[in-house]
Amino acid sequence: MNDLTPDPAVDADSFTLSTPIPQVGETVTIGATIANLGAGSVPSVSISASSPGQPLGVRTISMAPGEAVPLEWQWTPAASGTRQISIEIDPNDQVEESSEQNNLFTIPIEVSEPGIRVETDNPNPVMTVPSGSTTLQIALTNTALFPTNASISASNVVRMSDGATVPWYSSFSQTEVDLNASEEKQLSFALAHPNPPEPGVYRVIITGIDEVNDVTSELILRLTVSSFPAVELRVPGGTLAVDAFEPSSASLQLTNEGNGPQTYDLALEAPAGWRATLDNLGTFVDSTHGSTGTLTQGNSRSIDITLKPPSVVVTAGTQMSAQLTISARTTTDTWVEDIPLIVTPTDKIRLTPDSDGIDEQVRPDERHEVPVQIVNEGNRDITLTPQIISLPGGWSSASSTQTISIDKSSTSIWDLILEGNGRAVGGLVKVRFLTQDGNAFLWNRTIDVTSAAQPLVSFSSIVSADGSTSTSPLGLGALPVTTPFDLSWDVANQGLGAWSPVAELTAQEDGWSTPCSPIGTVQPGTSSKVWCSVTIPETQQGGSEAILTLRLEDGGLVAIDTVSLLVKKTSKMQWSFQGNMPIINTGDTAQITLDVENLGNSPINSKIQVDAPSGWSHTIAQDTILSLSPGESRSIEIEITPGTARGPVVIDLQGGSTIEGSSYEIPLQVRASSSAGLSLPLILIGLVIVVAIGVFTTMRLRPTAESKRSLFSKDEIEDRAAAIDWAKAAIDAGQSEESVSMQLQSTGWSAPQSKAIIDLSKR
Repeated sequence: MNDLTPDPAVDADSFTLSTPIPQVGETVTIGATIANLGAGSVPSVSISASSPGQPLGVRTISMAPGEAVPLEWQWTPAASGTRQISIEIDPNDQVEESSEQNNLFTIPIEVSEPGIRVETDNPNPVMTVPSGSTTLQIALTNTALFPTNASISASNVVRMSDGATVPWYSSFSQTEVDLNASEEKQLSFALAHPNPPEPGVYRVIITGIDEVNDVTSELILRLTVSSFPAVELRVPGGTLAVDAFEPSSASLQLTNEGNGPQTYDLALEAPAGWRATLDNLGTFVDSTHGSTGTLTQGNSRSIDITLKPPSVVVTAGTQMSAQLTISARTTTDTWVEDIPLIVTPTDKIRLTPDSDGIDEQVRPDERHEVPVQIVNEGNRDITLTPQIISLPGGWSSASSTQTISIDKSSTSIWDLILEGNGRAVGGLVKVRFLTQDGNAFLWNRTIDVTSAAQPLVSFSSIVSADGSTSTSPLGLGALPVTTPFDLSWDVANQGLGAWSPVAELTAQEDGWSTPCSPIGTVQPGTSSKVWCSVTIPETQQGGSEAILTLRLEDGGLVAIDTVSLLVKKTSKMQWSFQGNMPIINTGDTAQITLDVENLGNSPINSKIQVDAPSGWSHTIAQDTILSLSPGESRSIEIEITPGTARGPVVIDLQGGSTIEGSSYEIPLQVRASSSAGLSLPLILIGLVIVVAIGVFTTMRLRPTAESKRSLFSKDEIEDRAAAIDWAKAAIDAGQSEESVSMQLQSTGWSAPQSKAIIDLSKR
């Protein structure tokens, strides 16, 4: 058989008939799909359709493998009853096919005698305006020459896109009709549906029945529903509050209330003098035009907008509106939505003289006045209540604390009045102006009193633990951590009043110890010295420059000096063994894990090196570069395969001689492989002898060290020494003798040998 032979066949499921029950003399359309089920092409094949005594025509087509071709024929039934429709492929047998059995398709069709007919002028109505109902005029005609009784009904409504039945309600103006010969009556047919329905094509079949002669006529109605846009714009709170001085942002919510997916274009218009822009949907930055993109039915999109105020100040409470124009892409529908705006109150004042100014040469016993001009630059009238919240020592306030009312864009004067007690000191005056809403404006003024004490502090010396000294904080170079040293300052009083300050030395980082000695009273024209003991914590990063601040304070008068110290780098690390110390046979590979921690105050970044006896092999599982920040730890995995040579295994860092603790001897116990090459009987005999020796040994009341050594063969002497060292370390680490014995036995030592190793480790 040729695998490339075509096989055209009629697809039985594809047969269609334009009218479900045709009437005699009514022209209908029949259709079917021809599918090539074979692997070969058909250059030309004929397909005929016929009804008994009625050839309907021949169609000639060409087909590729797997291709399906739909065909149609017109048929006018000549007689009522059951009529056969036949569709035959290659009726003259001109094409070689894989199978000839599927060339003929026959289907019975019921044909009614003309007697009733259902018609309408518009079987395919289109909804162009959103509506909750659709009404059509249906003509019901008696085609016979004698009277009859007829009825009319409608099927369920089906959405053509997916075949789903929709729950629409249908009704007729009359369902039972008496018809004279050849009489036609007009009936109203109404469909109640959502307003509007989803876009698409909806089918309903109208069936008219001649009740006397049992003759049926059908009319297929196809209602096309267009896409109708609709929107809902939600403004948070109904009104947007906007600032009169700064840009205000808001997020609107636009919902697609149409009957299908829609895209809407946006245009934002601001009130006069303002500027409104779209933040997230604009075509460019600060754009006033944009688009929502596609919104499915019922979905929403946030519209972020920014409103920028004009250069003139807008009065608080002013109401206005921005406008958002929304235009549908699919229709000419446009909506203009108002966005209500209200200007929020903003209090803003300008104080003259400016805050943070200084009044010099003020006597400690005088009445000092500072007129303060207050300009209301806000967008409403303001009421201020002045409050003195801080004064230097020795001063009292005689300022008014009555409320001050200032109209918008107006000015008022408030006087700061201070009275000194003769010993008043200089310092900062802090004033708070409370608004009617409880907000506050702060204003500061420094009073420089010349007749009081005038401290002058200067660094004196640094003294290390070994007695070295310098007059510069950096004179001794980098300073070690955890080692105390002393700092001193000279404190002079160049004023006219005595001064008894308290000294406090602080560091920017935590963990520093900085106690200072008492100073006592510094009289005018004299000086004193303050000493502070300093200890740098281990956590301080090496090589860093630490800042220390000395603060001297008495009665609000403060003197401050700051020094820098260089911290010495400390390189220190610690290795530790993770888990139980292993016992390895020569030639076997074991994986050990070491934990390493940076105990210094400077980073470690060096290559890991392993020094092992000749013939041993070793591999570091991770990166061989060890990088640790201060305080950081890491686990190192090493695979070691012992050779026959013996000696320590040492892990170190390249160039690690400057790092304390960089070298570490790994505690390993290595056994020689002595059982290789022995036959099983010899091994069993050896085990029996070892067990016998063990039993004999345990029966002795006070075994000597020499008898314990006799349990080991000559080849095991070197391994035994390593096992003794390991057992001693394990017992010292807190492991029980039973646990140590079990671990020794698991590595090949017998029970008596394990006990002997433990006893020898105690000596």
